[in-house]
Amino acid sequence: MARDNFPIENAITIIKSVRNLEAFDTKTALLMTGLTINQCRETISTLKKIGAIRKYGDRARKFVVCDNAIQLIKSYADDRAEVKIVRQKAREFKARPMKFVKKANTAGMGNPMLMKIDSLLKGVRNELHVMQ
Repeated sequence: MARDNFPIENAITIIKSVRNLEAFDTKTALLMTGLTINQCRETISTLKKIGAIRKYGDRARKFVVCDNAIQLIKSYADDRAEVKIVRQKAREFKARPMKFVKKANTAGMGNPMLMKIDSLLKGVRNELHVMQ
C-alpha cells in the first residue's frame, strides 16, 4: 500500500477467518470478516506483497494462507515502525538550525584525528616556507 497506516488488525482478522479454508477469494474474506470491500482488497493486496498469502493453483483470484502468515504480518508492521522512526529522526535533523562560526577549529567541533593531521601539516608547511 502507498500509505503508512497498514491496518494490522484487518490483516490478522482476514488470516484468522480464512485460515481453515482450502482457498478463498476477496468475496469470501469480505463475508467472513465483515470488513468493507475496499478494506479487504487493500489488505489482501498487501498480504500478497509481503508473502502472507499466495495464489491457489493457476487461478488468479483464489488465495491460500501461508503457514507463517501472522509472523510475516507482525514483522512487516515492525519494519514499518522502524522506517517511521528513521524518517522522524531525519526530519528532526533537517529542522535543526545551522551553526555558523568564525573559525573552523572551534573547541568541541570537528574530528580530533583530522585536527591533529591538520596541525602536523601546518607545521610542515611553515617549515617549507622558512626554507625558501
